[in-house]
Amino acid sequence: MNHRSWQKPKLASTKIITALSAGLLTSAVLAGTAVAAPSAPSEAGTVPAASAAVRCYVHTTIGVYCGYYTGMDYAEYGDSGPKVKEIQALLVDYGYPVGPSGIDGEFGKDTRSAVKKYQAAFKLRVDGIVGPKTWSSLRMA
Repeated sequence: MNHRSWQKPKLASTKIITALSAGLLTSAVLAGTAVAAPSAPSEAGTVPAASAAVRCYVHTTIGVYCGYYTGMDYAEYGDSGPKVKEIQALLVDYGYPVGPSGIDGEFGKDTRSAVKKYQAAFKLRVDGIVGPKTWSSLRMA
């Protein structure tokens, strides 16, 4: 099947999927199993990304966003803060563990190793530094 043979979902199908999603979310909230997500940017157009454990979202202007940092400033080994937490959350969301400390905001050896593995898998320059190309790739949905 090529891309030309794909068709947009019918409006009725979209409504059914939306209703089912809302029903599942309501059930989870009533059962007490829902986990509060970090506050996303207030603009419309956010939808949950792949991993519920990390709680990242696809945002219409940012791309994948995990609630810590909206920018794309250069980051490397030794850095710390919200930007590093965002990188770590994105890596975990994509299935690249960042070490036993988890999302701690410290760009240490485990985070650098995860960045390098991610860069290799996505055919980026493998240097362990999160620059514009790595950020762009991480933010892609």
